[in-house]
Amino acid sequence: MIKIAVDATGGDFGSAPVLAGVRGALKADADLFVNLYCDKNSHRDASLNSVFPRSLRSRIDLHLCSESVEMDEKPIQALRNKSSSSMAKAIQSIKDNSNDAMLSSGNTAALVGFGLQLLGTIEGVSRPAICTALPSSNGRTWFLDMGANLEPTAEQMLANARMGACQCRLFDGIQSPRVGVLNVGSEMMKGTRKEQVLAAELIKEPNMNFVGFAEGADLFSGAFDLVVCDGFAGNVALKTAEGVAQLLSKELKSTLSSHWAARLCYLLLRHDLRDLRRRMDPSRYNGAALLGLNGLVVKSHGAIKADGFQNALLLTADMVRLGALPYLKQELDLSAADALPG
Repeated sequence: MIKIAVDATGGDFGSAPVLAGVRGALKADADLFVNLYCDKNSHRDASLNSVFPRSLRSRIDLHLCSESVEMDEKPIQALRNKSSSSMAKAIQSIKDNSNDAMLSSGNTAALVGFGLQLLGTIEGVSRPAICTALPSSNGRTWFLDMGANLEPTAEQMLANARMGACQCRLFDGIQSPRVGVLNVGSEMMKGTRKEQVLAAELIKEPNMNFVGFAEGADLFSGAFDLVVCDGFAGNVALKTAEGVAQLLSKELKSTLSSHWAARLCYLLLRHDLRDLRRRMDPSRYNGAALLGLNGLVVKSHGAIKADGFQNALLLTADMVRLGALPYLKQELDLSAADALPG
């Protein structure tokens, strides 16, 4: 049985998509058990039989918490005043070994802060990084950091590259992933001093297949298996990509309904178009691990609907099954040993 702690509060749309996503994940994964950490309102909603039918009740426990972390709350205030919040209690349950992992769609900065405060980081990592996979022309590209550390040092980004390479090996079986650094151009003289220093370190790094700088379009070109950047650029890039995907979907729908000939084309291509829409749907890739914490914490997008939260919860369960955290610790220990002189 895989036990996941879920923060039922937070997110842009309240608890409704979280509860619906949990219900869907429980139906899809018979080995999943969910501990829901709720405030008063979400606890009331989760208690309704219409939300969780009797057939699922044996695989879910509700935990009433006295408070929740607001989406616009300053992280320092949350850390000082919200130790009894649903987010903090869910993370604490990992430390207490009551759950295997934790998932939240709440305040990202507070989630990172509570993770550092309650779990700490694994050896060789000073700050966690948010890592996810993006669709590319020949599969997917792993991408980090998406916002956990807005102004990392080159040394911290090097640690991120090591952790991202572990994700490629564990999830996709790529033993020597092609690693790039997000930059304003592919030429090696481009970028700030931080990108230049990081590139030099990656070139010297044992067992690291650094293939050069990546431009924004390379996130989806398939030319890289892993792209590394600071949290500021990563968060902007991700949200820009989501906006473009939404625009294209809207425009395509408008075009295909504008004329009888377009509607006929849609009827002929509808199965292929549905497959394309499924592949490019951001909710399919929802769920990003806070790599580097000494516990498995996963962040869901705040503005996600039920199917997206379900995908994030199923991803979290898969990470537990694969032993993502012990694997990461083992790989980083091996990397540290390889870097020792002699």
